[in-house]
Amino acid sequence: MIHYLGNKGIPTGKASSIVVTKFLTLTAFTQLGAIVSFLFFQNRIITNPILNRSFFVTGILSFVVITVIVVSLLYPQILILLISKISTLFYRFRIVKNKRKFMYTVIHEARIARLSFKRYFSKHIISFLAGTLSSGLMYFANLLSLWVILRGLGLSNVTFVDGLSLSAMLIFLISYIPTPGASGLGEGLFLLIFAGTVPKNLWGVAIILWRLFYNYLTSILGAVTSARHFSNLTTKITGEKR
Repeated sequence: MIHYLGNKGIPTGKASSIVVTKFLTLTAFTQLGAIVSFLFFQNRIITNPILNRSFFVTGILSFVVITVIVVSLLYPQILILLISKISTLFYRFRIVKNKRKFMYTVIHEARIARLSFKRYFSKHIISFLAGTLSSGLMYFANLLSLWVILRGLGLSNVTFVDGLSLSAMLIFLISYIPTPGASGLGEGLFLLIFAGTVPKNLWGVAIILWRLFYNYLTSILGAVTSARHFSNLTTKITGEKR
């Protein structure tokens, strides 16, 4: 996304602030949903060792990531130290050739990102609130889609509150799974969470439909958009070389 915004003329620092803000707002809604789902289904989580540990590990990871981002934005010296550590790591693994130049570029863009964050809250608070609202609506749509799928399969016993709470639990648990789209582990967590709600004969259908609306459609659209974007980029580079 940062690369795409850069090709639209948006500096890397400002693009980074856009992406990070979107991530933080979505994460805030995900955390809130996880708290609500835990209140409604704490017995199911506590009594299942896998769900219990998954909830604990995901909560710790989420807390660490959010803390690192927020502290880095509030205290520039910590951000510079973090960039220095990352630069050293990238240089050691030969991801970058010039450590000093890489650090200078990243620190410069990080400064622009911090200034952009300040503008969000000083001059563009309405835009920030609108972005937060849109993130909340997108999160709610993800929760609602799974409940609609279950109702469409004839599971009238799944109430609106239960459906959204279980969906919130699932989205929270798959948010930090390192596999693409949480494939494999996401399906396993789906079965653990909905085992007492969805009959066994509908597990496969429910998972496929959930994946279709949650991952597959957006992946297809993203693939088409990315293909067009990189095709135009390649044409542009080729034209400049000529």
